[in-house]
Amino acid sequence: MRQNTKYNLKNIFGSTISNQCAIDAARTLPWWSSLIVLLLGVLLPIIPLVVVVANTHGSNYISNLNYGLDRDLTSLTVKLHNEKKEFKVDDQKMLHYYDNGTEQLPNTEQDLTPIATYTNTSENQYELNIFYTRREVGDTPNLDDIYNHARGLKYVKGTITPKTDTDKDEDCYIPSFIIFHSKGIITALFKHNSITAVSSYSGDWACTESNKDLITRMLTVPGQEIPTEVKSLEYINGVFTNYKALYDECYITSINRMYLLNTTVYFGVYLGLVLLLGLLIFALTRGKNNPNRYLKWYQCQFIMYWSCFAPGLLAMVFGFLLAQYAMMFFIVFMGLRAMWMSMRQLSANYQTAA
Repeated sequence: MRQNTKYNLKNIFGSTISNQCAIDAARTLPWWSSLIVLLLGVLLPIIPLVVVVANTHGSNYISNLNYGLDRDLTSLTVKLHNEKKEFKVDDQKMLHYYDNGTEQLPNTEQDLTPIATYTNTSENQYELNIFYTRREVGDTPNLDDIYNHARGLKYVKGTITPKTDTDKDEDCYIPSFIIFHSKGIITALFKHNSITAVSSYSGDWACTESNKDLITRMLTVPGQEIPTEVKSLEYINGVFTNYKALYDECYITSINRMYLLNTTVYFGVYLGLVLLLGLLIFALTRGKNNPNRYLKWYQCQFIMYWSCFAPGLLAMVFGFLLAQYAMMFFIVFMGLRAMWMSMRQLSANYQTAA
């Protein structure tokens, strides 16, 4: 192997752990090789962020600790079907609510009143409220007002009596609720017999099949007829499976938004960090007595490009191990390596001592 080839390979692979190899690679290797390493270093820490999004589903919000949501939701959906009520998404992906074939137009009293409520008769408490509204931002009341109204429905434990000013919060509960609105669906689950929220979900109708009754779709379980009264656990599981599929479907827009955020925003942040550190290294080597002042600004950039692969690789590994902190690891490791390099190989005292 030629001596020059051995030297280049040493710098390419050695730059992962050796600051001096990173400096030599930046000075001697082609500029385009620095860009390749930069892209790899910046893209690697994004991989755990994308994987986390890929493993996120709308049904996650209602699958775990649903506090009887499967039973309550099935019972109320059957009730709505028996009352000949329908939810249909039109071609513009707007939800419409029909009662006996008549579309229900915006109505303040209807907006603030549940169209269906499940009451646990053994505990004499409300467990689930279903609302419908066509209100949007700018309307009175608007969607936020209705959401806050639903969250504010507190009742005394063991009763269906609304909370008064003399009742303490610890003696009250808030029923879980679902809001079907023109552009999507909102769900808030509350811990049983408590005012503590355990899950909150929001989705839209962008990927929902148009002109098909959602109530009938949710109640359609293979091999079973739609009952007038829910008694079968198998049927409850089947309906809840349909609802989980609906929640996954309504969450696709949010998933795509998170993909865009995790790929573009964090790519920009990490790339900007590397460029900024390159400028910082250039500024730190400008001292009159610093023997590294011969380095040009683009060489300082290339040094950071060759230095970012190891932080990116470490950030990817730790991102999989500690997913909740995945977005921070590259920033930390890259900062540490830049500081280490500025205090060692690019330090005037270190070079002089050498």
